[in-house]
Amino acid sequence: MTSPNNSYQQPPRPQRAEQAGLAGWFSNRDNVIITALAAVDAALIALVFAIGASSFGWFSSPDAKAETPITQGQTSDDTGTDAGTEEGAGQATDNESTDSNEDVQPAKFATPTGNIACEIGPDGASCTIAQLAKKPKPNKNDCKGYVGYEVRLDSAGVTLPCLAKEDIPGSAGSGLDVLDYGSSQNFNNFSCESTRTGVKCTDTGSGRGFNVARAGITTF
Repeated sequence: MTSPNNSYQQPPRPQRAEQAGLAGWFSNRDNVIITALAAVDAALIALVFAIGASSFGWFSSPDAKAETPITQGQTSDDTGTDAGTEEGAGQATDNESTDSNEDVQPAKFATPTGNIACEIGPDGASCTIAQLAKKPKPNKNDCKGYVGYEVRLDSAGVTLPCLAKEDIPGSAGSGLDVLDYGSSQNFNNFSCESTRTGVKCTDTGSGRGFNVARAGITTF
């Protein structure tokens, strides 16, 4: 007589089935969470790239020119120089030149002996002399004074003003710069040269001028 089969297998307990169901649920939940996180990461990366492209020009072409604001008086590199701008620039230069001439102080100098003192500026040149070989006589016709102690040169030509007795010049003071013999002082079209015999001033535009020396004043 055969003995009964003692290898009876019990069916799986319901608890294991429940555990398998819970494991599947957790696995599905993890997949959903991972998918959601990946979507969030992708959205953040896209946002960062969008901000970078807008703010820093990450994706701009290297050959593209950076636009710079054009202020008044400037032209962009692409448009070139405008003829009207050049004309305006020329007018500005002329105005600045005029203003600078008004503001510039004339240069004053004296000969090494101090007998002749001169002034030269944008409008002309003038010189006075203290001692002459022959003193001028009083002028009784055109003025009540003396002609021959001062001479002036401007764009209109040369003039010798009449000076009252109290306005007759003396020797140049020590405060003036000395223009050595052979040296010259220039301003615009006017030039004055110091020589051993006196001072010669010329308007280089018209060719007019004068010589002042102890022997007297001559014009040309």
